[in-house]
Amino acid sequence: MIETTTYIMGGKRETDEFKSDLETLELTTMKLDSMLFEIPPGYKEAKSEDELQEKLDINEMMKQYQQNDQGKEENNKVVSGEKKAGMIRIGVYEPKNDGQLQGPLLQQHIVTMLYSGNVEAVAVASEEDARTKNCDMVLSTDFLKVKQASKVGGLLKAVKNNDPSAAVSFNIEASMMLTSLTDGSVRSKQNVNGKFEGQADEAAKKSLDKGCELLLKDLK
Repeated sequence: MIETTTYIMGGKRETDEFKSDLETLELTTMKLDSMLFEIPPGYKEAKSEDELQEKLDINEMMKQYQQNDQGKEENNKVVSGEKKAGMIRIGVYEPKNDGQLQGPLLQQHIVTMLYSGNVEAVAVASEEDARTKNCDMVLSTDFLKVKQASKVGGLLKAVKNNDPSAAVSFNIEASMMLTSLTDGSVRSKQNVNGKFEGQADEAAKKSLDKGCELLLKDLK
């Protein structure tokens, strides 16, 4: 059973339509834990609507923005300098997906995860870009499936751990292929398949962590 919800923003179906699918993967008649219906630990009653809104700290936001920019600059230093002897440099393409994931964000996450030992990585836009940045290989990632999983188990865990984000999880299938720029041969191919907790992008990051770990093992 699949439930499809259609959201129309601004009243223009042609340009502002967004669809969300919720697929039932498991159905059980087991008795639900009573904790699902108890007030979560640490609950505090809000006295007004304003208390429900997050208080934005502009200074903290600016600080975080600057840190992100600094991190990008550090990664770019790898590109501008000569590659050290014995190092393997991987050019990382933006992951392909159906549009519900932030490709550039996940691309940068892969770059970070692939820094290990004699392996370094950098974001690239094309094969020519990878060659310009002295890459030995390129990594392409394709998210084949990103489906929200059943909420019951996640909700129970969220109540026990007092963590609302744990109530969301996604069933993810992704393919990661590492190709040599020298002869076009496939150096390693990993298929990631499983349930990962968190919102869509966070769940996708966790699946990529698993894939990157397997890729690095192949390079040893």
